[in-house]
Amino acid sequence: MACQNITPKSRKICLAKLNKRIQLQRNTLISKGFDDPDYDNVLTTFATVWAAIETTKGWESFNNLLFTKNTGLQTPITHKFYIRFNPNLKILEPSAVSSETVVEFNSEKYNIANVENIDEKDEYQILFCTKRGLFV
Repeated sequence: MACQNITPKSRKICLAKLNKRIQLQRNTLISKGFDDPDYDNVLTTFATVWAAIETTKGWESFNNLLFTKNTGLQTPITHKFYIRFNPNLKILEPSAVSSETVVEFNSEKYNIANVENIDEKDEYQILFCTKRGLFV
């Protein structure tokens, strides 16, 4: 039997489509005061990047249920944010970002359910997100 070459389908992104500014945020504990044992949980921006945004159709949201890496829960995906790969972001590493990592765009917040490194080329990433407050 002869070997056959398998040519994978390459997904490409046009750089000009990355025309929206998004902020990546994480929860940070901030002390209320020196004598106060309580802390406030505040979202702080750790990166601002250019992105292309794709909304999913209603049926597609539920057909694309993803298991959130940090919580293990199934999440309907409402938005996909395409960004350039940046090894310094470490978006879903447990030591760097909790399950409360969010994307902010136009004053709306989106929970990041999963991240895909497109074709494992370290060029672009897809952030699979759910609009905050819709399903949780």
